[in-house]
Amino acid sequence: MKASEQQVLIPQEATPDTLIDLIGKTQQVTKAAAVVLKACRNVMDTKNKQEHIDKWGGIHAIT
Repeated sequence: MKASEQQVLIPQEATPDTLIDLIGKTQQVTKAAAVVLKACRNVMDTKNKQEHIDKWGGIHAIT
């Protein structure tokens, strides 16, 4: 039986070997996220929400 195009896109069941292969990739993503978070914290001009409100008033932190 020939698989449809949609069926081809569905990954096969995860096996222990495929999960082991993913460990390194997930560690890379986790490390990259930590680097981004640390960089964001370094450039923040306020340390907490109350300090931000005191400095900027009613301006939303994202906008």
